[in-house]
Amino acid sequence: MSDAVSPIPLEDLDGLRGAVLRLILLPDNNAELLSGKAEDSERSRAVDCTRALAWSLAQDPYTFPSSYDDGENLQNHQGVAPKIFVNSTRWNGFVEWAVFVGTAWRTSRTVVPSPTFALRSVLGEVFQGSTELAERDFFWRLPTILPVLDGGTYRTTVEGQIGQPWRKLLDHEVSLSLSAALLTLEHEGTLRLEARSDAPARRLLGAGGVESRSVSHVVRLGAA
Repeated sequence: MSDAVSPIPLEDLDGLRGAVLRLILLPDNNAELLSGKAEDSERSRAVDCTRALAWSLAQDPYTFPSSYDDGENLQNHQGVAPKIFVNSTRWNGFVEWAVFVGTAWRTSRTVVPSPTFALRSVLGEVFQGSTELAERDFFWRLPTILPVLDGGTYRTTVEGQIGQPWRKLLDHEVSLSLSAALLTLEHEGTLRLEARSDAPARRLLGAGGVESRSVSHVVRLGAA
């Protein structure tokens, strides 16, 4: 059992979910992805899972595929190479793991990429004792901890394997999945997203990739 998991109490499911995500994202478990090989071998360890998480979070969550067949069509349309899902077994495994580690949630009909839980689980590391961060610091620290998010090393690598992405983000834009997660955390009272005058800001994206809000500072609420 990993040292990251063994201290977690049996009743702390959220703690376990967060720890498992961090294990999946360890550099040692993704060496082939970082090297650019991403080959299907025993040495790939968590590469298949990491690639699937990063790819899903780069998509439009409002139109995300609801089945393997739809996912196969989308990755073919985008010219993803190497392919992420080569059969329905791998798709079903992705859905189970994405929901468990908190980078997606599931309805009765589909799965929706959303890193709400994953983001919430690392806020302490992101804020490092502060109660507010300028957008530059927040969006720089976040992908160093969760590199499947915007700007992270895994995310950037996987985006480079997509021939025709549905949308290329500009430097000042936040992906739809991360935008939705931030808005969810604001709605539940975990964060406050502020747009202060004359301060550099990023743009959250809504359905269809339309810019919805500006964020210059992120404030953490309720933290001791």
